[in-house]
Amino acid sequence: MRNGPVRTSWDHRLAPLVQVVQKESPNFRLKRWRFLTAMVLAVLMALPGVALAKQGPPTTELTNNLSVPAIFVPSPGTFAVTCGTAGALLSAVDPTGMPLTGFELPGYYYVQGVNTWQAQCITAAAGTISADVDWGDNLEGTALKAGTPIRVEVGLTDDTVTGMLGYHVVKLQPSLSDKDSKYGTLATPQGTDPETYQATQESFPYTDPVTGAVDYVRVYDLGARFSLYNETTGTYVVPDNTPMSAEINATGKVVYGFNWGASGKGVKTLPTAGTYILTFYAPNVTLSGTTDGHTATLTFVVAPKSSGGGRTR
Repeated sequence: MRNGPVRTSWDHRLAPLVQVVQKESPNFRLKRWRFLTAMVLAVLMALPGVALAKQGPPTTELTNNLSVPAIFVPSPGTFAVTCGTAGALLSAVDPTGMPLTGFELPGYYYVQGVNTWQAQCITAAAGTISADVDWGDNLEGTALKAGTPIRVEVGLTDDTVTGMLGYHVVKLQPSLSDKDSKYGTLATPQGTDPETYQATQESFPYTDPVTGAVDYVRVYDLGARFSLYNETTGTYVVPDNTPMSAEINATGKVVYGFNWGASGKGVKTLPTAGTYILTFYAPNVTLSGTTDGHTATLTFVVAPKSSGGGRTR
């Protein structure tokens, strides 16, 4: 086994420069290192998806920004957001930093994980908000297969709230998978200054001009619980009354969910064929179309690998 550092393809190119720097005066050495830094930045800017609109300090990887307005009942919990109330709505926070370019979609974009912004949000007391249940699209129509990881996702929306402001976030690299693509909101040049950009605040509900899909204000119940029951075997995959975690996804929406059969957080056991009942319980929010006002259920089928599956009722 070879000892010592492994030489990369760049080592032999940089070695002569490093040797020269070591022999120079401190001031000249600083200038050399600045030159090398500029070379590295030039290489990074040439890579797809990381071109900079303006040279500046390095960016830090951040969590996704709340882009679709939300109502948190009774509070945001651990979400790092700043919210007002229905009677004292705070302004949306425009993106900070410079936008990026070089993606498959033309133009400049403020990007999730690079820039920061926040849609409007409010807190509300328990029992004052009603919401519709939005099951994950894959659970309602996609053929679900045994032995394949499944994303289990639930969203709450309120289509009666209008006028709250947020940002429309799009997938910037359509040729990549959803999890591998970057997401961002369009940055529009302002006036004649090529280095001044502005994101557009959209009023929600918002209709996507391309797809026609409508995004409604999101609702989050801090006390949400769920279970996943295998009706075929009579056993629980996830026990009754289990707290359901939520996140702000890449498009900036608050969603509940977990990964079933994937590594990391979630249920690590792969799905088996059978009929399943997903039960979602929101104690602080009234769920439209439910019998008790707080409990919603979805029945779906996970089929053997050789056949189809999906929602049954």
